[in-house]
Amino acid sequence: GSGMEIYDVSDKTVPIHLSTVKPQGTGSSVYNVVCDIQVIGNYAYFTDTFEGLYIYDISDLKQPVCIRSCYLISENSEKQSQMAYLNNILLDDRAIYLGLANLGIYRIEDENCKPIARDYSANYSLEKDTMETVIDGYEVSKFKTDGCVWAVDSKDEDIYVACGDKGIVKLDADLNVVQTFDTGYSVKDVKVYNNYLFTAESEGGIGVYSIEKEIEAVQRFNNDDALHSVTQVEYTPDAKYLLAQTSEYGYAFADISDFENIKVTMSGNSTGLMPFRSIAKGRIANKYVLAYGNENICVYSCENGDLAESLIENAYFCGSGGITQVGDYAIEITDGGYAYLDFIHNDASDVIEIPGADLRGKCSSDGKTLVVSNTDNGEIYIVDVKYINSPVLKNKFKIEGNPDIAYVSDKFILIPCRYGGLIKLTGKS
Repeated sequence: GSGMEIYDVSDKTVPIHLSTVKPQGTGSSVYNVVCDIQVIGNYAYFTDTFEGLYIYDISDLKQPVCIRSCYLISENSEKQSQMAYLNNILLDDRAIYLGLANLGIYRIEDENCKPIARDYSANYSLEKDTMETVIDGYEVSKFKTDGCVWAVDSKDEDIYVACGDKGIVKLDADLNVVQTFDTGYSVKDVKVYNNYLFTAESEGGIGVYSIEKEIEAVQRFNNDDALHSVTQVEYTPDAKYLLAQTSEYGYAFADISDFENIKVTMSGNSTGLMPFRSIAKGRIANKYVLAYGNENICVYSCENGDLAESLIENAYFCGSGGITQVGDYAIEITDGGYAYLDFIHNDASDVIEIPGADLRGKCSSDGKTLVVSNTDNGEIYIVDVKYINSPVLKNKFKIEGNPDIAYVSDKFILIPCRYGGLIKLTGKS
């Protein structure tokens, strides 16, 4: 929102507005995007995404007074300045902890910003159990880890799991651990292409691994100018380019045709604000990859080895929505239903509502079945989209966890659930 608002809620049925704070800022942004507020005693601490940290004396609630501001700049390995996009704040009795969208977690103490050291040496604790939830039409099993399951992909019967600081875990079809691979960075996404695995590894950039037999590192690529913190990847149909989300404000293409000479060929933020996971799942019509945000959808095709870009206004944008491929179309989750987009003919449907469903969240499909995962409240919807104009709700259920983008095939559905582990749904005969 545009500033910090203070209300008297002594009578909760009639809140009384007392004051508004819109900091002028010290950076170049003209916006006031206050994301988080913490109050201790007579002081309010809040983060402005573009403008840094503010501390206000709120002894007089009608006239707050700014007593300190801190505009954060980080220097990369080449000592080049980089604006810190500030989101969250946490206070304790010794320090201020700040969550930065593109740089991680920082601690302020005695007016010095210091990155918190990260420990990658934790031992694995991996186990498998049976999920208590009963889901009609499916046999349910679950893989548990003391880490965070961010994403999943599969090749044949092999399952590859992005487990954050635990690295990459390879499972068999029964969710038994086959191999663990410590990457040294937090793995947020995995994509299988033939005998290779591409990963999004936060500040570690893009990872390339051979999976012909065991997982083996082939190459790692990072570029501080373009790949600040990689959270999602998707490859073009010919696998010559990899589209990477680098922050909530940008993305980049990496040329991966030569693993020994990976390089960024294009970067941008013409989509507007990009929520977490703002690359469309899959390749639309086996031709396009998409980056989307609150303003536009960037549509990329790759023909004769060259990238071609077109821009479409994102009329259906929803901050809690997502986009996935369904055959020659893309489905975009919006307003509790979905619209389907035809990029070949530059056309879009009206919003289609599904009786019994309130679709919100990230999505994935194999062209016949659509799975929508609401990370915020744990709701999962399974929808038959074989007839795209007449979808049918097959199932809906809720889990204790934060489901992310699913892997969908005609054999099974895999749902990464962050600290809730990995859920596997196998259709009953």
